[in-house]
Amino acid sequence: QLSVSEKTILMDKLESLKTKFDILLIDTGAGIHSDVMYLNSAASEVLVVATPEPTSLTDAYALMKVLHQEYRVKRFKLVVNRTESGAEAMAVYQHLLSVADRFLNIQIEYVGHLLEDKRLSQAVLSRQLVTELFPDTPVSKCFETVSKNLFETKAATQMTGNVQFFWRTLISEVRV
Repeated sequence: QLSVSEKTILMDKLESLKTKFDILLIDTGAGIHSDVMYLNSAASEVLVVATPEPTSLTDAYALMKVLHQEYRVKRFKLVVNRTESGAEAMAVYQHLLSVADRFLNIQIEYVGHLLEDKRLSQAVLSRQLVTELFPDTPVSKCFETVSKNLFETKAATQMTGNVQFFWRTLISEVRV
């Protein structure tokens, strides 16, 4: 649980990054904890990662619902993880999309899927990227596709998250 001052310090550090990057991913973990909501509401884009498991689908929907209702987030991206096939991933996407269309006024963009593969665990244990350790495997191809899709649809250079808007406004008022 981050305090208000810790959240302020975190945003300040993110704002002051000198390193150039195309995409900065912040893994908030599952659930709708206040820190998860804070970081996701500050993001210019929200990438939801779900698996075909019912609890994961419930968590993904709950995250999108709360971010939409409490923070006015209307656009989400989805990656389906630990799938047996692209068809299974598409079924997960279609399910979330149909529920969201029925109860929420949001957009969900499918970014891709990541196949279940024991080589992922092997890569983690060896502290290497699966795409480097096993470059020609189907799961590595999935990572390449997801990365390409994320890069091609990356957010505009201006920040659009609610917290970022507040933060930038506050900074510009202090400098005046």
